[in-house]
Amino acid sequence: MMRKVFGGLAAAALLLVFQACDTPIAEYYSIYGKPSDFARAEEITFRGYVLYEVEENLYDLIEGIAVHVEGVTSYYAPLTDFKGEFSVSVPKQDNYSVVFTDIYETRDGGRFKQRLETYTKEKVEEPIPRRIIFTSADRQ
Repeated sequence: MMRKVFGGLAAAALLLVFQACDTPIAEYYSIYGKPSDFARAEEITFRGYVLYEVEENLYDLIEGIAVHVEGVTSYYAPLTDFKGEFSVSVPKQDNYSVVFTDIYETRDGGRFKQRLETYTKEKVEEPIPRRIIFTSADRQ
């Protein structure tokens, strides 16, 4: 008896799930697009490399630099990966203030001083990745 009751409940639940797929919300998305489509239309990708100049024209890639775009990234900041690369989706605006912070070896305050860079929308939209170069003057 219990098996039939639970079997009936399971069948009813499946019917409700499949009916939920054909809702006005699904129709709304088919007409206007998903919210992520709206967001991507007004965003650009800011990408680049963070490097350390070991000698003149000789660079090391720096891993673990936090890239905080003021007014865009609030609770987190993407980090440079093992190749020193970063990529951040940002809304289109005229100017960007970007703070680069070394978060590794935080016990000693990091290896490099924090750096603030300002970029225009045109610079961020260029297909060439930005190169942020720390020198020995930037070491802590």
